[in-house]
Amino acid sequence: SWALRNVLRVSENPVERTRAYLLLGRLRSQFRYQVVPQTDEWRTEAEEYLKQAAAIEPRNEWTDDALWQLALFYQQEERFVETVDSLRRLLDLFGEGESEYVRQARQVLDGITRPQISISTQPAFAPNSYLPVQVNYRNLSEARIVVRRVQPDALIQQWRDSNSARVRSVPRIAGEEVVNQPVANMVDEKDYRPHNTTVYLEPLPAGIYQYEVQSSGAQIDSSPSIFFVTSTAAAAKHHELTSEVWVTAAASGRPIAGADVRLLYFYQRGVQQQRWREARGTTGD
Repeated sequence: SWALRNVLRVSENPVERTRAYLLLGRLRSQFRYQVVPQTDEWRTEAEEYLKQAAAIEPRNEWTDDALWQLALFYQQEERFVETVDSLRRLLDLFGEGESEYVRQARQVLDGITRPQISISTQPAFAPNSYLPVQVNYRNLSEARIVVRRVQPDALIQQWRDSNSARVRSVPRIAGEEVVNQPVANMVDEKDYRPHNTTVYLEPLPAGIYQYEVQSSGAQIDSSPSIFFVTSTAAAAKHHELTSEVWVTAAASGRPIAGADVRLLYFYQRGVQQQRWREARGTTGD
């Protein structure tokens, strides 16, 4: 780095100075977490070097590198307002074909500034238990969780029609809406930070449910998904063309005799031969 500092002392050439500041910034940024006693000092120096590289006029062949590295630095530091400012400046100064970073900058900028949300929960719950739903979101202040009760035959038909092994995420199924609950305590401070919260849904009776999140103007990053509310548990063991299913009470683990069992499995042999199959039986037989 001493050679680069010498360049800054003796050179008035904007191209050479931009490149020297850029390389000094990258060096400090790359090693800022590896020299523990100097972490804060090197972080500050990295930012200052990159800012000076990006500020040199007129713009030159190193300006876009400086702005891109500055945006990456701010993103790693989770300073998203500065990240967005750097990316927008890069895109203002350079068009397609003028910089190798234009396409990446657009993608990163969209990923930071776009309203987005996803939700998830466990696959099964016991009756009378509250249902925690994890919500991850960005650039949003309102959303609702919708839960519909669906009939087993409708779900099975959806699986058959989809011809896919994805069991929990399926297209929307018509059913009785049992929950339409706003997500409480959402915050959007206009700083582009991602947030997460947990919503607890009231206990639901035994059944099969499909849940999804709804929010106007947001990209939904999760598909409608299935969860079960049940007091039973089932385990299946497969061997060639034979399957055994063990059904128990979930709370006690005691076997349940006389339970009607419908076993669906996804059969695939090669690319063209794939479909759902179904078998039926009764425990104790």
